[in-house]
Amino acid sequence: GARVRVRVRVIEPTMPAAMKIGIGGDIPLIPPVFFAILLILSVIIAFVAGRKQFLPGGLNGVIFRISVLVTLVAVIAKVHFESNKVLVSAGSGIPFTPVGGLATTGIYSMTRNPLYLCVSSILPTLAILFDTIWPLILSPIFIAYLHFIVIPAEEAFLLNQFGDEYQNYMASTPRWLL
Repeated sequence: GARVRVRVRVIEPTMPAAMKIGIGGDIPLIPPVFFAILLILSVIIAFVAGRKQFLPGGLNGVIFRISVLVTLVAVIAKVHFESNKVLVSAGSGIPFTPVGGLATTGIYSMTRNPLYLCVSSILPTLAILFDTIWPLILSPIFIAYLHFIVIPAEEAFLLNQFGDEYQNYMASTPRWLL
């Protein structure tokens, strides 16, 4: 008998790349975990040092404070919905999952970090809601963590993945809003 040689080549499906999260990774703690740590810290400080009210008389009413909360929740819901729609249409999913495409349209045409803008407003809103200064004081720590650790790591990752396309996007779209 004649021998027939068949060469089989297995093609592995390629998964979009993802960042490494955790100690020693690109980002040590995902922002929601860092946020939760700061929130817990603000509660502990308030318990130990006292609430430290800061709202002036006309703004410390419950109706005003709940209005601020309701407004924030509505804005975050809208931004989250719009962000997810753009991310999915670009071939990516929720944040901190594999990146299959670059989101540059919709809300991402106004800011490269719409979800971080929303999350950055939560601690100040909680400070207003509960009329305690501690979440407000800790807010800059969260914003600095995003600005100096998380976002630069994400930008380096996206530059590596998308090259000039992401470089052009960075040049035309602000990191925050300004």
